[in-house]
Order: sequence, then structure tokens, then C-alpha cells
Amino acid sequence: MSVDVTIDDLLDQFGWDVAGDATVEGAAQRIPIKVESGEDALLYLYADEQTALRAGAAHDKAGEQLFAVPERLASGPRWLVVQHPLGQPLVDVIDTLQSSAKLAVLESLGQVLRKLHQLPCDPFCGDIAPEDGGAERWLTFSGYVAHHLEWFSENMRRRSFSDSDAEALTTAIGDLRHELSAFHPRNPACLCHGKLATEHIWVDDACREVVGLTGFECAAQAPREADIAYLLWITNIGEDERYVRAFYQGYGAARTMDVQRRERFYRRLVAFQALFDGKGTVTASVERLITLTSSSALL
Repeated sequence: MSVDVTIDDLLDQFGWDVAGDATVEGAAQRIPIKVESGEDALLYLYADEQTALRAGAAHDKAGEQLFAVPERLASGPRWLVVQHPLGQPLVDVIDTLQSSAKLAVLESLGQVLRKLHQLPCDPFCGDIAPEDGGAERWLTFSGYVAHHLEWFSENMRRRSFSDSDAEALTTAIGDLRHELSAFHPRNPACLCHGKLATEHIWVDDACREVVGLTGFECAAQAPREADIAYLLWITNIGEDERYVRAFYQGYGAARTMDVQRRERFYRRLVAFQALFDGKGTVTASVERLITLTSSSALL
């Protein structure tokens, strides 16, 4: 298969029927199709092979064990076909939902995410893609974070930050390095979705229950707080205490002062990852991400 393959090429080659409009989901083009068996499916086409490998590996790892993660049906260089969730993307309806429906969705998402994080996984932090696919892995969380902080620092000069922003980010990296020396994850690495944005969360027709998770392009093994931090702070959900409580109620955890302290560390880490393109395209502005990297940002 040519690396320059298009969606039309794949439809022609495999004889799949188009079942809806094409759109963009995260780093991929996505189009609903019907496969040979007549089953509804989603075809994803990525810009690079490594991203497709990562997403496919996540669906393999979780799809057979968790109903909300669609199973992989087929794949190839840069493309992936998974089962179609029995619902609709949250991004399509979230602006129309009443507060009660949003609370129900977040509680349901907490339940689904807890199940994802409880799946068995290998003892490492980092990329879940096959090792022959260029995966980067570390035996410890400290090694994983230290590598990322060094990469952020090295790439600072390649970005067009103002002097004041560059100074703030350099200070934040130093703060995180200092915190890391005394930071011990309470939870071992687990399978993390990596980018819990509304475009990757599917809800039922009543818009009250999460029925699917897709878009595993940023999937990795990391402590579960990394997923929670992205959901709460990169998507702005954490700014409404009602929604935070609903999520934690579904997740089955109390948001103690210690949990909030740990949220702060992970919030700063995922904000850096989002700022330096480690999370792909995000809706949060550069200004907001810089603010989230600061130790003084409200939590």
C-alpha cells in the first residue's frame, strides 16, 4: 500500500461502502463505512504510520476486554478500521446538553475510564505501539517524565515564544524537575487514552451514557492521573466543580487534598505535552496552556 494512500484508494481497494460524511477526528480523517460483512465501521486515515500503529495497538489491547473500546477490524500503513460505536461523538451534541445530561455523561465517563485503567498492562511507561514500530519506553515514571522535560527544554528555542512566556516556561520546567525528585506515583502505569477530548468520546442517543472511546492516537502507559488531568484541565471541565464531582463519583475515588496536589503535577505535565504538540491538535489556546504549566494556576 502506498504511503500516499487516500480514503478513496482504500474504499476502491476493499470495496467498502460509504455510510456517512467524512470528518476530522484528532489526527485522522474519519469516515463511516460498511465492511464486507455489512457491519458498520469507522475508517481512520492518519498522516503517519507510527500514529496508526499506536491507535491500533490500543484498540487491540482494550477492544476485547472493554465494551466501550471498539475492536480493530482491519488495518494497514497509516489506516485503521474499527467497529462503529452505537452512538454519536460528544463533540456533536455537548453544546446542546442541559447540565443534568452533562453530569450524567461525566459520571458515566468516570466509570468507563476506571475500567480502562484497570486493564492488565506491562510494567513500563511510554508508547504502547509495537516495539518494532519505534516505540519509546521507560522502566520508571521518573525516567519517562525526565525525558519529556529535557525534550521540552531543548525545543524551547525552536518555538516563537515571547521572552516573558519563555521565561515562565523555563521556570516551570525547573519546578517540575525539582518536584520530580520527591514525587512518587501512587498508581502504577496503566493504559491511558492520552487525549480525552469530546471528539473521541461517544454517547448514546439519549446523551447520558458513554458508549465508546476512539482516537487513541496519543495512547500510552502512564499513571491514570495523566488521563484525568487532560480531561479536567485541557478540556476546561475542571473549571466547574459540579462536573469534577460527577466524574470522580463515576470513577469511584474521593478528590482529597492529596489527589488535588497530584492533579496539579499531572496538569502541568500534560499542558507541556499539549503545548509542544505531544497531544496533537488541542482546542486550548497557547495562552491557556502556558498558564496551566504554572504552579500558581488555580486548581
